[in-house]
Amino acid sequence: MASDEWGRDPGVQMMRKVFREMELAQADLLKATGISIWDPRLRRWREVALVAFERASASAARRRIDLREEQAGALYVHCLARTMMRDGIKASDSRQSDETIKRLVEEVLF
Repeated sequence: MASDEWGRDPGVQMMRKVFREMELAQADLLKATGISIWDPRLRRWREVALVAFERASASAARRRIDLREEQAGALYVHCLARTMMRDGIKASDSRQSDETIKRLVEEVLF
């Protein structure tokens, strides 16, 4: 049986948790808005949200703000919700972003 060398790396484990939180947050948002995973607009929304997420994450790192896995998921879904709202979708961040996350998103999206 092949072993998962990468899976034992703490950095990889942390990133897997971050991605899992992002996926869960996105699923919650789509369910709440009634948007299908097959909606053709979703790809563009995700692309814009990912760029915003990366910028906001970099801004947090420069400020030495350490985001936990749950906060990273909340940051991503907040970026996604704001992106969807630009297209007139009533999307709210069900994970109740804290003020730090809201400020980070505001800086990169507006």
